[in-house]
Amino acid sequence: MKKILKVIGFIFLGFIALIILVAIIGPKEPKQSNNNQTTGAENKVEEISVSAEKLYSDYKNNPVSADNLYKDKLLKINGTISNIGKDILDNPYVILSSDDSIGGVQCYFKNQFKEQIATLQKGQRVVLSCKTSGQVILDLLAKECSVSK
Repeated sequence: MKKILKVIGFIFLGFIALIILVAIIGPKEPKQSNNNQTTGAENKVEEISVSAEKLYSDYKNNPVSADNLYKDKLLKINGTISNIGKDILDNPYVILSSDDSIGGVQCYFKNQFKEQIATLQKGQRVVLSCKTSGQVILDLLAKECSVSK
């Protein structure tokens, strides 16, 4: 009888330990961020307008400060196209020139925008809506881009 109670006790403790473990490690709900949202009933996301030259310059001069201003925020980036291409995963991108002769703002698009990107040309001035990912070596990366009208 004592052995049965011990076994039941160990099973009970194991069950409690499992519940605690699942509570600690289990899926957590994503935190909702209020960054980039205006107040009011509409709750629209704020877009920051900036030139490619200023954006690149800000990251070149102080990446920490630039991240605070721009990273993961919706930006309207205006600039001149210096290159158009596709990465190794066939995702289209556009590089907007900066005042630096080496680097620029590399803007990535989803494949659904391939037709729209195909109509663009080097030297053309454009306005793109993107989120910045931060600086990587020579170029500043922007993701989730679309061509603004």
